[in-house]
Amino acid sequence: MAHTRSAKAHARALVYQALAEALAQAITGPAPGLRDLLAEAALRGAGVLGSPGCQKAARAFAEVRDAGREAPGPGQDGRNASFSSPPLAMYESLHRQGRLMGPIALEIDRRYRALGVTPAGGELPDHASVELAFLGHLAAAEAEAEKAGNRQGAARLRAEQIGFLGSHAAAWLPDVGMALASGSDAILAAVGDLLKAFLCEELSSPRHKLRGQTQLPTLRDESACSLCGLCIGSCRPGALRVIESDRETALTLDPATCTGCARCVRICPERALTLSSDEPKTGLSETEREGSGWLLRRSPRAVCAYCGQPTVSQAELAAVFARLQADPATRQRLSLCVACKS
Repeated sequence: MAHTRSAKAHARALVYQALAEALAQAITGPAPGLRDLLAEAALRGAGVLGSPGCQKAARAFAEVRDAGREAPGPGQDGRNASFSSPPLAMYESLHRQGRLMGPIALEIDRRYRALGVTPAGGELPDHASVELAFLGHLAAAEAEAEKAGNRQGAARLRAEQIGFLGSHAAAWLPDVGMALASGSDAILAAVGDLLKAFLCEELSSPRHKLRGQTQLPTLRDESACSLCGLCIGSCRPGALRVIESDRETALTLDPATCTGCARCVRICPERALTLSSDEPKTGLSETEREGSGWLLRRSPRAVCAYCGQPTVSQAELAAVFARLQADPATRQRLSLCVACKS
């Protein structure tokens, strides 16, 4: 039986939401009905998505339920085992950067806000359960868009999921899944297996595989890019970024997040961007490149002639001079920082 796109998106939403509930309760203990929610989501994922990970999880949750009915432990109200606090970092920034509310958490928070999403329950934005709930929210919205016949909106929401998976959830949650699967708690072990398997399946889905063949943005002529930043605002998955230090400004691309939608190409006022299957030469050392992706453009920052503070990039300033055909006095004034101008 062929399932509609809406049904498939709804099934993904159920799996993500069930996993989010499980990880939210991994420390406080499972609420009544959690195991049934997990079993239902796994069955839906197995039937609608044909997910091997969901098929295995459905069997595991059924075995846990049957074991709980036959021999409930003392004080467990029919549950096979109570959850215990897992000895692992449940926050992405802690897992990947070694500290709470690091740059990763702040970036994720900005991503939520850009889409009008606010995490419920007061939890930090990069908690495992919050990231999974976010993916579930996007998948549910995709299902509604498909149901309403809004194919463009549904495609955008699917691209958001793929981008978030590539840059965040799938970069660390499979490790959490492996750790949970190795524990003694039967429910958590099944949750861990499902978490690892489902995210890996999503990353290897036909839509995600196409991204390996997708042409990605690069610069026709590096000197034509003024680092104006318009492409950053048009990039829904957040693949394009400007990284700025006291000395230089750089435009980078995260190829794992980019969906090849070409919005940045269409909005570039200089027509400097194009799509290509070739990886650009980065000009970055291995240390500089870690976590930055591909370097598309870099430019030293201009310095205020009065106070010596860095201002905008020299590339942006040069583009302004060229447009205005500025005389020397105007150039000097435009080169000043905001404080010195006033």
